[in-house]
Amino acid sequence: MKATLEKWGYEYDYSRSGVEITGKPDLPEEKLKEILIRKLNLDVQINAYDFACFLCAFTDIGSFDSMPWDERAIQMQLKYDVDVTDRTLRSWCKRLIGSDIIQKCGRETFWKTQRFGKEKYRTPVAADDDEMAQYFQKKSEYLEVARLAAEEAGKTGKEAAASAWDATYKSLWREFGCCYYACRGLLFNAIGEDYIFEIYELAQEIAAAPVSLPPDERKINSKEDYHETWFRSNL
Repeated sequence: MKATLEKWGYEYDYSRSGVEITGKPDLPEEKLKEILIRKLNLDVQINAYDFACFLCAFTDIGSFDSMPWDERAIQMQLKYDVDVTDRTLRSWCKRLIGSDIIQKCGRETFWKTQRFGKEKYRTPVAADDDEMAQYFQKKSEYLEVARLAAEEAGKTGKEAAASAWDATYKSLWREFGCCYYACRGLLFNAIGEDYIFEIYELAQEIAAAPVSLPPDERKINSKEDYHETWFRSNL
């Protein structure tokens, strides 16, 4: 009990007669952290401000709902001056999906990754791009050849699949000098629990300062506002 209360940020008096709660998280970041730990089972080390920026990025950063994770991390650094890895963002997203807060069913966008020296950079690509169409056609052809080669080499199962994909992408990179891929969009679901709406409210309150939109234009005052304005614009 004591460990749980401390994890949630509660203050308490403990005696033989029981536990008396003497204080609860009061500041917005403290409140958000408590909910994330208690309801989404996130680690006690969660940075509530960074998480709030992640949620607000879906409306503050254009196309944030359907871009590569590396690009999301870069855009959050530029927009909010927070340093969050793509791995951390993936982990947060997994928890949100597991809690049925978001789902992978939004719009699909296409991206292209290239190298400039030792650095990789990503750019969005039109769905009807001719070179990309050729890339995906070659990808199917190369993958079939690579699978047969892996089988002939005596590889099976996951080993054969990994070998085939590795050979395919190497061939494509040599031919095109880049990598094309699709990013499936993330879409926020309707609010099912009150605590979910509280997460949204707290996120807006916490992350309002560094963004360009005035707080009054971003604030959601009811669940109805949520359905009409905040995330439904991503449809």
